[in-house]
Amino acid sequence: MHHISGLSSACDLLRTVIALLMGVAWLTAAGASDILDLVNGDRLSGELIELRDGVFVLDHPYSGEIETPQEAVETFFTAEPRWWRDDDGVTGFGPFFPRDGVQWTQADDVLQTMPVETLERIWPAEVDPDMPAPVEEVEEPEPPRLWSGTFDTGVAYRSGQVDSIDADAALNLIRATERTELSFRASGAYGEVESVLNTRQLKGQTRLKVYPRERFYLFGLTGLEHDAAKRLDLRWNTAFGAGYDIIDTDRTGWALDAGLDYAWERWDEFTPVERERAREAAQAARREELRAFVVRIVGDPRPFRFDNLRAAMDIAALLRRPVLDERQITREDWNLRISSYFRRTLFSESELTHEFVALPKFDEDWGEYRLLSDLAFVTPLTDSLNLRAALITEYESDPGVRGGSQWENTLRTGLRYSF
Repeated sequence: MHHISGLSSACDLLRTVIALLMGVAWLTAAGASDILDLVNGDRLSGELIELRDGVFVLDHPYSGEIETPQEAVETFFTAEPRWWRDDDGVTGFGPFFPRDGVQWTQADDVLQTMPVETLERIWPAEVDPDMPAPVEEVEEPEPPRLWSGTFDTGVAYRSGQVDSIDADAALNLIRATERTELSFRASGAYGEVESVLNTRQLKGQTRLKVYPRERFYLFGLTGLEHDAAKRLDLRWNTAFGAGYDIIDTDRTGWALDAGLDYAWERWDEFTPVERERAREAAQAARREELRAFVVRIVGDPRPFRFDNLRAAMDIAALLRRPVLDERQITREDWNLRISSYFRRTLFSESELTHEFVALPKFDEDWGEYRLLSDLAFVTPLTDSLNLRAALITEYESDPGVRGGSQWENTLRTGLRYSF
């Protein structure tokens, strides 16, 4: 009996020790971490970082940061005091703990209930007590970027009126606001063959788009062009009309517009190569004229006269710089202007663009038309440096003054710098 009694006493002592150890372990855990008791009966422990925007953020020693919706938390315990603010804007500082299934806090040595759903914000105790409600740092939004642009440089192979390989460059500037877009572009090309100019091309255009409502826009533009290889001394045009952005997404864009276009043109009689050949022919004629004059003077038995010397000097001057009897022709045209602008992002960062313009005449030259096409592909090399290739095609139904081929094609390749 004594053995049985002693064994029973030992078991009671062992149970008491185990209970004490479990209590100490729970108290130690509670003192070392914060605890979230969830509505579904689960329990999460760790360091409570904050309550913000309806989400408890708990730093778990193994799982890292755990985010738990506020409505999923029934009660919670904090080992250290925290700053808090409720939905009435009242701010306090104290620990949180549950008692009989009710959430409590202690602020200014006063115990009070604090239902979880009434809390708006909890943040760490390290925040300056003089600033109990930390102001979130809101980054100042960068002002909208109004100006952007590109600069292109490279070489161009041209076929049509002349076949040549030229150096070319182009500048594009765009100023965009919520309702307007102002663009400016200028380009030039230059080429020589055996020290003889065969390409000198300059183009410039300014275009304004105004959006009175979303996607629908009005436009106006004016441009200048000089292209010696086509005998075009100067073309000035201005146009106005309306258009619509049919597709306007980050990856794809397509717009159509239509309007009226007025063009004034002045054409030369010669291309640079033809002009050089005409000068050579004029020099040859003057040389023959001077030779015949000298032979006549030498064979003339009459005394030498100063009039003969003056005539010889005039012929020599024309030999050095022959004067060409070159005519210029001017013309004016009214055209319909129908344009299409397409862009598509390919392979995540590359871009394909196509600009197409049709200019049918509706004045006395009704039935004639010009077609312009600019197909380009741009792929990035660095953040601001790109590789660009473009095929530019121009078709004139009746070359008329310029003569030569109806088609003119230019293949351009080079580098583009974006800024």
